[in-house]
Amino acid sequence: VLGFPPLVPADPGAPAGVYVRRDIPGGELALAYLPGPGLPEARTTGLGLLVTEFRGDLVPELIAKLTGGATAVESLTLDGERAVWIEGSEHFFFYRRPDGQTSERELRLAANVLLLEQGDTLVRLEGAFGFDRARRIAESLR
Repeated sequence: VLGFPPLVPADPGAPAGVYVRRDIPGGELALAYLPGPGLPEARTTGLGLLVTEFRGDLVPELIAKLTGGATAVESLTLDGERAVWIEGSEHFFFYRRPDGQTSERELRLAANVLLLEQGDTLVRLEGAFGFDRARRIAESLR
């Protein structure tokens, strides 16, 4: 169903729910995890972790222009891939779709978001945890 191989984090284990959208080029996968140890409940989603995956890549030159003053944005590299850590108030981000067009998506803010490229797939980790926890989850993607 998806136009990319899905990635599932080994940490924190099996998701409570798996959802697929087909109205996005290549599809979109969402993995929902309930709150628990190391995954505090996010006030906006009620989840401990929401992992979203779809085909695309980051447009780093636009990231800083789409966040307000109360939002901290850090561009970084994880395992040789581009990533962005976003912490603070509501924000938007642009990504490049597989057809080369730029698309704007609103992110639901659960507290913090780690966006990372994995080949031609963009993975979004959303939750009320800090960067170190997000990085451990990202490193466990298989």
